Amino acid sequence: MTWKISFKIGGRVQINNSEVLPVTLAIYDQYGQIEELVSFLSPLPKSLSNKFKDWQDYIGLQGDRKVVKNQENRTFGVINLTELANALKAELNKWLSRDGWVDENGQPDPRVSLVLEQFREKISQKDEVQIIVQTEDRQLRGLPWQEWDTLAGYTSNGVEVAISATNFKRLTQKQTAQLKATARILVVFGDEKLNFAEEISFIKSLRRHGGDPHILRQPTRKQLEEKLQDSQGWHIFFFAGHSESDRNGRIGRIQINPADGEEGIIEIAKLRDLLTGAIQKKLQIAIFNSCDGLGLANQLTELSLPYCIVMRERVESAVARELLRYFLEAFVQDRSLFAAMNYARQQLQKKFEPGKSWLPVIVANPLAKEVTWNRLFSERRLSWQWEMVLAIIAIAMLICLPVGIFTEFNGRETLTLYAQLYPHIIIYPSLFLWMSLFAA
Repeated sequence: MTWKISFKIGGRVQINNSEVLPVTLAIYDQYGQIEELVSFLSPLPKSLSNKFKDWQDYIGLQGDRKVVKNQENRTFGVINLTELANALKAELNKWLSRDGWVDENGQPDPRVSLVLEQFREKISQKDEVQIIVQTEDRQLRGLPWQEWDTLAGYTSNGVEVAISATNFKRLTQKQTAQLKATARILVVFGDEKLNFAEEISFIKSLRRHGGDPHILRQPTRKQLEEKLQDSQGWHIFFFAGHSESDRNGRIGRIQINPADGEEGIIEIAKLRDLLTGAIQKKLQIAIFNSCDGLGLANQLTELSLPYCIVMRERVESAVARELLRYFLEAFVQDRSLFAAMNYARQQLQKKFEPGKSWLPVIVANPLAKEVTWNRLFSERRLSWQWEMVLAIIAIAMLICLPVGIFTEFNGRETLTLYAQLYPHIIIYPSLFLWMSLFAA
């Protein structure tokens, strides 16, 4: 069973001369919303803000997938990332503890903690818990919410937390029926110096599961635009290379071809019309295996893209590659996007220092339908099983019809005579049957 929890965090308001953040907590089961609560959260304390900034800066030193022209040279002393990550996690949990919540009168509000703790009793270890934090604040979007102990303890595998904007709308996508459906994937690799050999191998392996990747390597802007306009549309857009966002996480740009200089760096806004068309056709997921992607995701979710996966900060290539490896490994097994990301994050935790597994995040449209690998094939006219049954019936008719006609006329001479006199009855049905089979 899948449970969903949303935290909608608004802008700062005043209560008793103190600034607070209004938060609407809602819990959903498979039938719909079951509980809602409004409370207020104190703004980020300075201690948490400072630890978060230290983590951002240190992680940024190791990232090699940021647009080159804006890279900064900063130096740090000896830093233990494990200690830094643990300190950030401790400050996060301190902020979100009971003492951090107040009611409309500015008094301590224990209700949020009580509701979340009571919710634990409804969850089995096999259940999946999907959480969405809705906020427009760049700093809040960057926090590792999955490290909040109250949420992380819900299941043995932890929980996956996506972020989203506070304003969104439901998207109605066109579905074009096709007999042989595939998961169409537009793949763009930017700076070849990053060595994409493994990522290319991971992407090509999707062909064994019905994937149909179309790969562009350091394309020109014209080549990318032509592919985005493909009449068949795309289910997944994947980019690996250099990218960056503005400091507020509102605007993003990618470098598709370093050889083209400024022309090879494209703001998502410049592709707005083409991306809108791709989303309206069938685009479900955009994955950016590149640095500092919150601005990219923000602009795409403004176009009502259902799901986006980006890196919160700068990322090193080793982490980006392993994320793709484990995410695809789980996703093609028909796990939900949240479950696949959770699995990938657990693998990153085993391979890298604490804090590096916090980089990837799902940016979701809360009104989007849940997506799995098999649901990308929803454009099929019929299920695989029914197509097999109909194919057997068609083959049987192809064999039985001519044999039946030949038997009915008791010999070749009589059949030939009637075929000349009444071809629309004798010959045409057989021809059309063969034609329909080959057309399929």
